[in-house]
Amino acid sequence: MQERQIRSDINSYFVTTFKYLHDSGLLTRSYSSEVISLSAAYEPEIVFQQIFSESKELSEICDLVFGQWVLQSNYFRYLIRPSIDELINTLSKSMNELMDCTPRFINRPIYAEGDAGPEAVGLIAHAFTEVISGTLSEISRLKKARDLSMTYEIPESTQLTKRDIQSLWKSLGFIKAVNESIPFANDYTITEEISESLLSLTRRWQRFFSLLKQQTTEPASLVKIVRSIQKLSTTVRSLRSDSPAVVDVDGGFDSSSVDWVQSIVQIEIHCRDFLTQLNELVSLIALNKKDVVTNDIARLTAFELIKLGQKPVEAYRAGRNLVSYCRKNNVILTEINPIELQGIHGSLTIELLSEIKRKYPSLNFKLFESASKETILEKIKSLKIDYARITSALSILALFLPLCFITVGCGVKTQPKSSLIDLKPDIPYRNAVSPKKSKTKSER
Repeated sequence: MQERQIRSDINSYFVTTFKYLHDSGLLTRSYSSEVISLSAAYEPEIVFQQIFSESKELSEICDLVFGQWVLQSNYFRYLIRPSIDELINTLSKSMNELMDCTPRFINRPIYAEGDAGPEAVGLIAHAFTEVISGTLSEISRLKKARDLSMTYEIPESTQLTKRDIQSLWKSLGFIKAVNESIPFANDYTITEEISESLLSLTRRWQRFFSLLKQQTTEPASLVKIVRSIQKLSTTVRSLRSDSPAVVDVDGGFDSSSVDWVQSIVQIEIHCRDFLTQLNELVSLIALNKKDVVTNDIARLTAFELIKLGQKPVEAYRAGRNLVSYCRKNNVILTEINPIELQGIHGSLTIELLSEIKRKYPSLNFKLFESASKETILEKIKSLKIDYARITSALSILALFLPLCFITVGCGVKTQPKSSLIDLKPDIPYRNAVSPKKSKTKSER
């Protein structure tokens, strides 16, 4: 499916471009059927070179109309654009799902192993908002690359009018013209924005996953997700090492445009797999809540006993004994029965443990003021606004692009209207037709 889509985009680009040149009187033929047959016969990486090696007329006319690099630069942007959109959509949807899960972790602390056992060091929900915020920031960088891919380069001199050039490139979904003095400068920017944002995303997700896997007691659920993040990281690193080569030093087109498209498509697949499994892991952790008995339980137990009239020394001893027993026997407060309680300390009762259980979440919020419940909820609201802004922009684009591609679809599916008799493939071309010596209307 991936290669089929790339071939379809290649056909759309060249068929539309050559048909426009033909209808403008600069080409004697539209070359629609030749482009489609060549695209089917050769690998996508070499179709560009093969099209021009098949016809001297095409090569000469395109050099005159587009110069040495404009057709190549716009070709790269046209091919890369759909894969960027797909990647942005995948990231946006996954972050929206993660935002919906975040409130379920409002009362869940992050535990780290300390000298005296596990200690609560923060709130999981705060880590959720951090990774979502970071991902949305990187999506904005990807949007910048996408926006650049919708600009088209214009040659310094051409035989087409400004209106003709605008009509041609807008029929291929481009929006704005740019006149870059340095060849491929904007293409370099596109590849840099993509590679750097993906590298940053991978690092963020790896840290977040490292935190999450400490919150589950089921290692089997981690095997697939570990493989997914490894595949994603490997592909992203290889992409960055190739950045941002689009053409070789002599200005000739090479296979890196198609290579880049294939890499981004593969990265989108890896991102989708990883984020799907990540959200499944989040749901699993939310459902299978396993309380960790920390030293905070000992202090809270002592406070409750002191309020009931117990001497401080005995109260703290009871708290320490309770925590020690839970850790040694791998049980939580709700799993302890009355008989066990009497063996731990005579002051402990089931009613007291229920009260401690009720108050324990509130204690966590007092310990972590910087990641308080109110702060996290406000952060989620802010993130939802950012998400809505991103998705609304994508929705507008989704409505706009089909209108742009109407011309492209017609060019691929129908033969151009022309009275020219199509030359048979076995009849060799004669001298290339110069634009200045094009046939008159009566001859056409």
